[in-house]
Amino acid sequence: MKIESRRRQGAVLTTVEASHLEDLALARQRLAPLLGSRQVQLSQKQMSLVNSKNGSRQVAIMEQEMNIKMHVDDRQSAVIIYADDGELAAEAERTLMELLCTKIGDVAKDISLRGVEYPRGLMKALVIQ
Repeated sequence: MKIESRRRQGAVLTTVEASHLEDLALARQRLAPLLGSRQVQLSQKQMSLVNSKNGSRQVAIMEQEMNIKMHVDDRQSAVIIYADDGELAAEAERTLMELLCTKIGDVAKDISLRGVEYPRGLMKALVIQ
């Protein structure tokens, strides 16, 4: 295993290289408390919103305003929040969840096109267009 650290713009950049996946996972596990990270599990709908153009823009704004860094992990369906301390990470998690709940509430709306008030074949016509 090879670990390198160097200072860059007031931060410390650490590179970990390993020949075995288990070693890399162990190194990541041991470094996690030092990084002040917090992992937030998301539903599939929340992940699609975070990965959307508008969602990634909102995440970038949050990162800038709160002075944090967020990493979207598609494999684990999670967002990893890196902050200076646990309180800031918890606040960022609350803000992210509030943002996702309001955005999903705005987007999720069932519209039924079946019924006697709509002309026959309306749904098919809309899908074809």
